[in-house]
Amino acid sequence: MAKCFPRSRTILRTAVLGATALALVAGPAMARVGVTSATDGDPLGKPPQQNERVLRIGIDVQANEVVRTSSTDRAHLVFLDGTSLTVGPNARVTIDRFVYDPNTTKGDLAITATQGVFRLVGGKISKSTPITVTTPSSTIGIRGGITIFKVTASETLAAFIFGTRLTVTAAGQTQTITRPGYQIVVNSGGAPGAPTSIPKGGLASDLAVLETGSSPRTAGTNADQRAQTSGFSAQNSGQAVYPLPTPRPLNNATNNVTTNAISGANTQVQVDTAKPPAPPPPPPLPPNQSLNGFASGLVTTFDGEASTTSTPVLGGPTDVQGSINPSTNRVASTIILRQADTSVTTLQLGGTPTTSVFIDNRTYAMVTTDDPSRPTTVQMNGKTYTIQNSSSVVLSSGYLHEPSSFGSCTCEFLTWGQWATVISYPDNYRPGQIDVVSASPYVAGTMTTQVQMPQTGSATYNGSMMGNVWNNGSQYSATGSYNSSWGFASRAGSFNASFDGTSYSGSASATPGSGGTSFTGSFSGGGRTGNLSGAFFASPTDPAKYQAGAFTIGANSATYKAAGVFAGQRAGGPGPGH
Repeated sequence: MAKCFPRSRTILRTAVLGATALALVAGPAMARVGVTSATDGDPLGKPPQQNERVLRIGIDVQANEVVRTSSTDRAHLVFLDGTSLTVGPNARVTIDRFVYDPNTTKGDLAITATQGVFRLVGGKISKSTPITVTTPSSTIGIRGGITIFKVTASETLAAFIFGTRLTVTAAGQTQTITRPGYQIVVNSGGAPGAPTSIPKGGLASDLAVLETGSSPRTAGTNADQRAQTSGFSAQNSGQAVYPLPTPRPLNNATNNVTTNAISGANTQVQVDTAKPPAPPPPPPLPPNQSLNGFASGLVTTFDGEASTTSTPVLGGPTDVQGSINPSTNRVASTIILRQADTSVTTLQLGGTPTTSVFIDNRTYAMVTTDDPSRPTTVQMNGKTYTIQNSSSVVLSSGYLHEPSSFGSCTCEFLTWGQWATVISYPDNYRPGQIDVVSASPYVAGTMTTQVQMPQTGSATYNGSMMGNVWNNGSQYSATGSYNSSWGFASRAGSFNASFDGTSYSGSASATPGSGGTSFTGSFSGGGRTGNLSGAFFASPTDPAKYQAGAFTIGANSATYKAAGVFAGQRAGGPGPGH
C-alpha cells in the first residue's frame, strides 16, 4: 500500500490473493474454471467451439479459452481454486488445463502466455503443485505466492515476489528462486540466466502496464486496481527499512523484499560480496499489542451463473481484533463481516508460523489460519455454520494522506491496510453462493477508554478517506479527505468530507452506552446519502488523538455505492479548546 492516500482517485498497488475452493473442474471444453472479476476496456475471450466475446464482470472463464487484450484493455481472472491472474494490455494467454478437487484442495493448472505482462497469485492448487506457465522461450513453475512475468516472442522475465519457490526451465536447464525479490531472464533458444536481485525500481514499468490506464466509462480506474483481493504491495514509505537478521516465515518465505518489490520502491539490493558489510542492528522488538478497529468493504455475491451487485458493509468499532507477538514472529486477527441480511461472518486469520509474517510493527501480513481451534463461521437465525474461505490481511503504515495536502494524518499510532476474502458456503446454507470482498481497507489502534475520554472542550480532526466503489457496474478504489469538529461535552460533532470527487456534509453523535468513545452519524451530498461509524483512538500522549471508523454510501439498490474507512488526527494538542 502506498504511503499516502492521494487526493485524486487512485488505486492501491497490491497483488491479488485468490478465492477459496469452489467445485471440481476438469479440462474439457465448456468447463467453467473461473470468473472474470474485473475488466478495463474490452478484453476478449474465445472459448472452444464458441464465438469470441467481450469479458465483462461476472462472465465465466472456460477451459481452453483464449484471452487477449488490446493496448487499452486489462482483465482480472479468478480461478475456482483461488488462483488469480491479472492480464495486462497487448497480451494473449490460453488456459490449457485446470483440474481441481475442493475436497482435497489438490489439482493442476497450466496456461500458455504468448505475450504481455501478467501477475499471478497462486491459490490452493499452488500449495502442493506448481502452476505451469509456458512461454515462447521457457516454462515457469510457480509454487504459492505472487509472480510477475513479462513475455515477448524472444524473452521471458519472471520476478518472484512472494511464496515458496519459482522455477524457470529452458534448453534442458532449470533455475530456481526461493528468495523473494529475485528474478530470472531467459532468451529464446537459450538457457535461463542465474537468479538476480530485482533492481531498485526494476518492476516500475511492468507495474505501470498493469496499473495505468482506463477506458472512458471507467475513467481513473483499471482492472488490476479494482480487482485486488489482497495487498502484499504494502510499501514502508516514510519508515526505516531494516535488513532482517532472521527470516520471518509466511509459507516459508520472507516478506521484507516482497512488499517493496511489488511497489518498485525501497527494494533491498543484495550486495554480492564474500564479506558483505555488517548490517545495522535491527530495531528492538515492539511490545505485544492488542488492537481493535473497523473493516469495511463491498460484498459481491456470485450465485451460480449470475453476479449480483455489490452490497456495502459498515463495520463496527471492534469488528477488527488483532494481536501482535514480535517475540514469536506471529500476528493474528479476527474480522467480523456483518451483512445486510443480518448474518455475521467471523473470519480467522494468522496466529501460526505458516499463516502470518511479522517484519516490524509497521509491516506484517496474515492469511486464513490453519489452526483448527479457530474456524471461520457464519451465524444466521441462531445457527452457526463452518465455512470455507481464503482471506488475507496486510498492514502498511506511513502517511495516511499527502503531508502537504488537506487532511494530512501521520497517524503514528494507528495501523491500516487491506483485507480481503472469498467465501464459499456449505450445501446446507447458501449452496452454490460465493461472496467476495476485494482489497478493502481497515483501520485499527488502541481505542480510547471511557475513563480516558475528555469530558470538556472541543477538537478538530483532519484526515483521509479510502474505499471501494461500485459505480453503475464499474468497480474501483477511491480516496478523499474529511474534517470533523467535535464537542466532548455535547458528545456530538460535524462531518465534512470529499470522496471520489463529491463533497459530503453531515453530523455524528456518541453511540448510546459508549461513554462518548464511539459515535455514529449520517451525511449527504451530490444526491447521495451515507452512514458512518467511528471511535476515538489514543496515542501515548493524547487519549483522544485520533478519530477513525468506517463509512458507506448508497443503498443496495443504488447505482452508486461505496464502502471504506476514514482516519484523522486532532489538530493542535490535547486539552480544552483544542
